[in-house]
Amino acid sequence: ELSIMKKIKMYLDRIKDELHGAKNYAECYVYYKTSKPEWSRKYHDMAMQELNHAQNFKDMGTQEYEEISKTYISPECKEEWEECMWKYADKVARIKMMLEA
Repeated sequence: ELSIMKKIKMYLDRIKDELHGAKNYAECYVYYKTSKPEWSRKYHDMAMQELNHAQNFKDMGTQEYEEISKTYISPECKEEWEECMWKYADKVARIKMMLEA
């Protein structure tokens, strides 16, 4: 079985990867918006899918984190999780602003 920190790290890495993809797709959405609207729509859809994946991993990670923290969680793990959740909220807001442009 994975160690507690490895489990949490796995969710954090997956969330970061999905948000990175969503940001890239959102940038393409903006770039192609006037020159190739059909491509732009596809990039918008892909960005939204990546955001959905990130939300799913966040939900699963949060559930795992809450279960683990009922017994014990190291201060380092807690700090890393909380920092990631702040960054998650900020990145999602920025990406959604790009997609509403």
